[in-house]
Amino acid sequence: MLVAGGVFLALVLGSGANASVSAQSTKKPATVPGELIVGFKPGVSESAQADALAQAGAKQKKKFKQIHANLASASENKLATVEKALASDPRVSYVEPNYVVTTSVIPNDPNFPDLWGMNNTGQTGGTPGADIHAPQAWDLETGSPNVVVASIDTGVDFSHPDLAAQQWVNPGENCGSSDPTFACAERSDGIDNDHDGYVDDWRGWNFVGNNNNPTDDNDHGTHTSGTLGAVGNNGIGVAGVDWNARIMALKFLDATGNGTDANAISAILYAADHGARVSNNSWGGAPSDQALLNAIEYGASKGMLFVAAAGNDGVDMDTTPEYPAAFDSDGLVSVAATDATDNLAFFSNYGANTVDLGAPGMNILSTIPGNSYDTFSGTSMATPHVSGAAALVMSHFPGATLYGTKALLMRSADVESSLAGSSVTGGRLNVFNAVSCSNTPEVVLTSPADGFTASIGDALSVRVIGSNCASPAGLGNVSVSVNGAPIVLSASSPDNGLYTGKYTVTAAGALAITASVTVGSSTATQSVSGTASQNYTCQDVTDPWVDVTPGTKLTNASNSDDGFSTLGITFPFTYYGQTYTTAYVSSNGFLTLGSSAGADAYANVGIPTPDPPSGLLAPFWDDLNPAGGGGGVYAGLTGGAGNHVLHVEWYQIPHFTLSSSGKVTFELSMYEATGKIVFRWLNSSFGNAAWDNGASATAGVENPSGSIGRQISFDQPLLTNGRSVSCALSAAPPPPSPSITTTSLADATRTQSYSQSLAATGGTPPYTWALASGSLPAGLSLDSASGAITGTPSAASGEYPFTARVTDSVSQSATKSLSISVADPLSVTTTSLPGGTVGQAYSQSVTATGGKSPYAWSVTAGSLPPGLTLNASTGAVTGTPTSSGTFNFTVQASDSGNPVRTATKALSISVVAQLVVNTTSLPGGTVGQAYSQTLSASGGTPPYAWSLASGSLPPGLNLAASTGVVSGTPTTAGTYSFTAQVTDGAQTATKALSIAVSPASTLSITTASLPQGRVLTGYSATLTAAGGTPPYTWSRIAGALPNGLTLSSSGTISGTPAKPGSYTFTVRVTDSLGATASKTFTVKINKH
Repeated sequence: MLVAGGVFLALVLGSGANASVSAQSTKKPATVPGELIVGFKPGVSESAQADALAQAGAKQKKKFKQIHANLASASENKLATVEKALASDPRVSYVEPNYVVTTSVIPNDPNFPDLWGMNNTGQTGGTPGADIHAPQAWDLETGSPNVVVASIDTGVDFSHPDLAAQQWVNPGENCGSSDPTFACAERSDGIDNDHDGYVDDWRGWNFVGNNNNPTDDNDHGTHTSGTLGAVGNNGIGVAGVDWNARIMALKFLDATGNGTDANAISAILYAADHGARVSNNSWGGAPSDQALLNAIEYGASKGMLFVAAAGNDGVDMDTTPEYPAAFDSDGLVSVAATDATDNLAFFSNYGANTVDLGAPGMNILSTIPGNSYDTFSGTSMATPHVSGAAALVMSHFPGATLYGTKALLMRSADVESSLAGSSVTGGRLNVFNAVSCSNTPEVVLTSPADGFTASIGDALSVRVIGSNCASPAGLGNVSVSVNGAPIVLSASSPDNGLYTGKYTVTAAGALAITASVTVGSSTATQSVSGTASQNYTCQDVTDPWVDVTPGTKLTNASNSDDGFSTLGITFPFTYYGQTYTTAYVSSNGFLTLGSSAGADAYANVGIPTPDPPSGLLAPFWDDLNPAGGGGGVYAGLTGGAGNHVLHVEWYQIPHFTLSSSGKVTFELSMYEATGKIVFRWLNSSFGNAAWDNGASATAGVENPSGSIGRQISFDQPLLTNGRSVSCALSAAPPPPSPSITTTSLADATRTQSYSQSLAATGGTPPYTWALASGSLPAGLSLDSASGAITGTPSAASGEYPFTARVTDSVSQSATKSLSISVADPLSVTTTSLPGGTVGQAYSQSVTATGGKSPYAWSVTAGSLPPGLTLNASTGAVTGTPTSSGTFNFTVQASDSGNPVRTATKALSISVVAQLVVNTTSLPGGTVGQAYSQTLSASGGTPPYAWSLASGSLPPGLNLAASTGVVSGTPTTAGTYSFTAQVTDGAQTATKALSIAVSPASTLSITTASLPQGRVLTGYSATLTAAGGTPPYTWSRIAGALPNGLTLSSSGTISGTPAKPGSYTFTVRVTDSLGATASKTFTVKINKH
């Protein structure tokens, strides 16, 4: 398809069940002559696959092991027979042609110089800021060579100076090196060194030429590669979104833009198996293709994000899907194109449910082969902006997954009113918002889409992506509710942020689905809404053929190509809850009820679709041509009143394309009594496998609005000869019985307020709660409406078992055995702790009461003395203190309850130094001489008390108990050993000491002479002595003292001399032991 000034690769792909398009065209997509893609069911071995191909007459050309498929070939004249044989083989899952890929390119404005999509300043007349905010993002992240992006395209010209450094190199074919500048002999040794099936694939692969040269010969692949990953900040050319990503070149389109479905699949599988984190896919525009979808899903299983261009047809892909962009795959991001004013580009496809976001795609300047640059337009140009952004996100968040990256890119897009309804996000890519994310919950509800329809009785698949920015790390709760009721989610394994669940639809009406993701205290939600309705269910039955050809031939339907006949129904027929009496019978193998619109439609589409024809009953909708020599279309009535059955038979009808070939016969029957519809196929072969057995037909039923239906087959050879299928409106299944989801209840504490709620799921709310047996603890009560158990328990400590019963609004009930444990309030009973001593073992325990034992102990504030620890299990404080001081701390007791109760107590331990006697020795004494020494101590807690623990002091000395003073006058010479003891009341210390007492020395008078005196003038002189044993006693033993003077016994001569003259006398000194000494003195008394 062509877009003015744009490039878009259109891949025409295969068809599969459940596709839905509205185009009225019988044009068959181009295929590779003589080739088929054959998918096999899980568990079919490779040898069995080869056997199936051989039995059908096909040759195996290539294996797609990853998706259990093969590329097979057969001669063109036998291809239809081979395809039919394979389709009937029970080992085969699907058979599809190998479709052809085409491309159309119209470059625009080769001299356009500016990358407005990266940074829009209005330079092209656009809106400033209508860009992906790349410069701001580059301030945070410029990419990593560890992130590989596969360019699945026309190849890449890595000789371009803006791309040369970005080339991915396969280390398995380059001696283990991924450096593009390191050339190893393995690159060209002709050996498949890494055993991947590709010889010398050191730089990717060329699937067109089946060689190792993926160089671009078209421009397209080089252009998209430049946008996603051209080197930035190198002073030349342009800059890609990611400056450092490695680009894996996988060429599957030739120089004219042609390629094959098989080669596209091969390229995707190669990228996934060789570590690509992102694949850029700027091609598309085809019908659904199961093999291609399987390849994309395989890539997702390997962690590769598939970024696809939405297409350039300007159509709504919700109603006219183009693939691969429209595939419902969580690992795929579908990209629309925006212009410089943040409007949807005029050519871009869109879809509120099938396109994820927009990106700049109009007049995009990028690299082209030959060291040149050019501007192209298209969703092809928008897609690499997103691929490059994905690579930048994966570089910035090391734990990013493909699903988390998808969620972050979608959630961080700039929502623009001009893009409302164009995509799921209604926004344009903003890579700065993405890489600046920090601990932010991201949620994307990928299925179902907003506005979905569901059928009663069906299991609705719900899929949600949850991430913390782009990673599941740090992710909190991920939940989904339907109309407020939670559903069970299962995380993918390994956990990569994708969660899935099922919801069984039980009633008609509105459905609101809300997904919620938390990170820390932040929560992100996304909601979609839809409608549930009754639908038909269809199943194979054994039902006899009813020949209607004797009945009424419907003229217009029988004699025209693309005509219909109006048929009156003789009984009121109820279809999807409405009653009809008229049917419009088409020559093309179906009838409609309620409207003739589209009753002449010849191009079958999938069911359901809102486009006419609607109210559809289709046993074999195809481009049939009764006027081309067919037998005709007949109607007939059987049964009686109340049990009529209307039969419509298409008898011997040729295909418009195969008028000269075989003819098919089939019918439908409409039952008055039950409203059921039965389809029967008597002969469904035209003699050409491409059309036989419904290979190009639709079978099923659809409601008048086209919102729901039941498809039996769409373009699949399933309508085989002799098959019968009965379709009946499904009754609403009985609601599932309720169940109590509460598995346990929190413990209660006496005298403290309590509140817990019982919860249930299933059944039909509202619920009523009651006790089936047992009783709640005294003080608590159960609210019958809410299931809340509240109150203040007064019951004694213990377990209180009971059985709760929930009853829903239709009297279904469920019970659950539960119990509530009651305990006294928890408290720490220890009020103080004794002190400790440095260096001495310490052992004390803190205790608690109440709560539920055993307790866990911890210090929540302060600290224990160094050297002491608290045993978490026993509460013992033990150890040997190493430092003195007062240490304040808070202990916490935690019980074993649910929830855990806690109690705290502020305590302290005073640690003193160890008591020691500091005195190490005492000086000696002398008999008769006064003695005084003080013993000293430290540590402990003063005051101290001193005593002798053993031995004795020298006679004449004693120890003061309160001061430690040893004092007195020794009376006996000798060495006296003793042990001094000090105590502070708590500690006692001792020290072994001794005092040596020396004998007294010889007594002598030491006064040498006496001073002269004067008559009538007071006189005083004191005699001194040494040695002996004091005290001394003095006396005069000879001569006479001057008149008026006297000698005291203490040795003092005093008085007032009366006469002058010289007076000689002798004095004696006697010590306490009776020793004496004498000396003669002369005192002169002067007259004047």
